[in-house]
Amino acid sequence: MSKIRKILRMFSNGRSIMSISAQVDASRNTVKKYLASFKESGFTFEEVDALSDQSFSLSSKWPRPMVLISKRLLESNGSSC
Repeated sequence: MSKIRKILRMFSNGRSIMSISAQVDASRNTVKKYLASFKESGFTFEEVDALSDQSFSLSSKWPRPMVLISKRLLESNGSSC
């Protein structure tokens, strides 16, 4: 499971940024960047979680991984960006 998927899963389960940061061995700022991008994307955790790990590996560039995830979701739904 990718680090970002773990971060999003823990966040959707109500974990704090500090707790998530310690659990996945990432800085709080890194966790905040992922969560900000996730919130900005407008997608639910379930929609993002449905993506394959390969999609997550394609979106591992810092600092805006969710932008690529958002585009991937739109493409899979047959919409254009």
